[in-house]
Amino acid sequence: MFSIKHIMSLGLMLLMLSTMIVFTTGVASAHTTSPALAAASCLDTSCDGKSPVSTGCADDGQDMHVVTSSDLGGGLRANVTLRYSATCGATWAKVTFNAPMPSGHYGDAQIISSRGKYYDCSSAGGNGWVSPGQTSCYTPMVGDYHSSESAYAAGFYSTNGTWKQVATTASY
Repeated sequence: MFSIKHIMSLGLMLLMLSTMIVFTTGVASAHTTSPALAAASCLDTSCDGKSPVSTGCADDGQDMHVVTSSDLGGGLRANVTLRYSATCGATWAKVTFNAPMPSGHYGDAQIISSRGKYYDCSSAGGNGWVSPGQTSCYTPMVGDYHSSESAYAAGFYSTNGTWKQVATTASY
């Protein structure tokens, strides 16, 4: 009938075939479903004041402009980023410091649109100011889908309760 050698060869071929089916199916489904498109829950001005993370807009977010501040003291610098989601047609601001915020110091970002909408990290939909020990925060979004609309980002730094604007991006 079958020798042990034949049974082992048949078993090995079945194992390889089942492995190929599992991996092929997994790869195919990953390419046919777009998490960014499936998760996005707003478009243009319906994104005003909403979180880029909870809406899914951050999934395809791109850095449109990044500006670095001058030295804020002790080598601390801030990168201010204007981010854009093509899926959502919306922008938001992010500030990232190159080191954790020292005690008594805070950071913030603002997004300002040509329609007069503006939000900072502490607005609903943002993730709160950069507090001591943290390095970054992001703002809620503003709709920026139409070519007549634009927005820019600004970064702020607070020491001893005094806020100072430290960098501003170009508009997008």
